[in-house]
Amino acid sequence: MTEYLNTVTNPDAPWTSIDDTEENILQDLAAYTLDPTFELYGDFVNPSPEWLSTENAEKYAGCTMIFGNFYGYSHAFRLVTDDAALIARISAAVQRNKARPEYQQARRKMLDALPVLTYKGASIGHHYRYCGGWFRLTKIIHLTE
Repeated sequence: MTEYLNTVTNPDAPWTSIDDTEENILQDLAAYTLDPTFELYGDFVNPSPEWLSTENAEKYAGCTMIFGNFYGYSHAFRLVTDDAALIARISAAVQRNKARPEYQQARRKMLDALPVLTYKGASIGHHYRYCGGWFRLTKIIHLTE
């Protein structure tokens, strides 16, 4: 089962929308830089998403959520699938995109904007820089300056 959950601008009639497709996503992954913010929310390809509704959890059991957008270009994509070949094709395209210097530059720029975790600045649910990456603080057990 594969469901494309977003629409995109119709290139033949830009005032209308069409359902997104694998071809649209792969074409834009080859041409545009991904928005690194989506690393914070499942890193584009999430093999075990946590569904908020039991209806979606049952409907999409065993599926992978693929989602994201681009840095400086608007094409929000979101699909749910259990098609291993499709997941592999899009995952490979995402990895190629993330390996490009433009992505790495955008990622560094966004990381520089994230705060460093401090005792006074700690807030559950916020994101912080750490060892060249980032993390989301979900619980504080013990924290000292």
